[in-house]
Amino acid sequence: MEYHISSLPEITRAHLAAERIPTSAVLVPAKPPIHHPISERGMAMLARLSGNAKNRANARIFIVTEAADFARRSHLNKTAAVIAFCALYNNRKLIVPDWVTSAVNVVTDRSLYRWTKAVQEQGAARLGGNYGNRRGTSKVDTQPELRDLVIAMLVEHPHARPGHILDAARARLPQADLPSDRSLERWTAAWKRDNQQVFAAVTNPDGYKNKHMMAMGSRSEGVDALNQLWEFDSTPADVMLADGRHSIIGVIDVFSRRAKLLVARTSRAAGVTSLARRALLDWGVPEVAKTDNGADYVGHHVSRVFGLLGVEHRCTVTVIT
Repeated sequence: MEYHISSLPEITRAHLAAERIPTSAVLVPAKPPIHHPISERGMAMLARLSGNAKNRANARIFIVTEAADFARRSHLNKTAAVIAFCALYNNRKLIVPDWVTSAVNVVTDRSLYRWTKAVQEQGAARLGGNYGNRRGTSKVDTQPELRDLVIAMLVEHPHARPGHILDAARARLPQADLPSDRSLERWTAAWKRDNQQVFAAVTNPDGYKNKHMMAMGSRSEGVDALNQLWEFDSTPADVMLADGRHSIIGVIDVFSRRAKLLVARTSRAAGVTSLARRALLDWGVPEVAKTDNGADYVGHHVSRVFGLLGVEHRCTVTVIT
């Protein structure tokens, strides 16, 4: 027997919708996904928020987006969906990132209606509130070109001191009204604190993945047979031989978890195909070979080998937004 979800009791539909709310909707809190149309001006205003206003706006945007997804999945009417979502959120029955609940402890139906309307009519920055900066606006924030230069220096040279940044500003923006060393030091410290994940993503990608990115789901989902999917990867390793440090090239059959490794001077096409040859002789021919888009994997030699064997070659691309 099959029943449409709309025929189930409201409490059951609400529970099922809550179980399916994803925790990966926001990878970088500074730029959460937004499904509502937002004006260019509103996006610019959102980018200029900082501190508590930015955290508050990001958390409310996340809640508005998840509430809309909850209503769509639950098949409840609008009022019932809002009431159910607020109750589940306030009782901590939803899987929500800690930074969201820290910024917004309680959600009411009136607040949710108000936030949704604000996003649609005034832009996401309105969700940060009208608190402003009671001590005045920083010289960096009032000059977009200077602000962009400071952030670029922090990204390209994470350990640059305020004096170095000011020297660069004097050379590139001679007409700018520059802050003092101490004021710039406070501004950069606040920016790093408010954009921890973004800063980590651009300056230390490996550290960002280990500390901030979620690990969920199964890498072998949808793989149910031997040689259905092989994954290749390479990494420099502390393998010190007579001619210096070497790299390790690896391949794994995702279904069986069997793996082969090859120590090579560098990760090049010849090493990749050499490892593939050993795996082919021992395991057979795979249906799909998955690699990253590095030059050692997407070159003509590797592509030709996979093509001649009838192996589908898939490349993955990592994008940070």
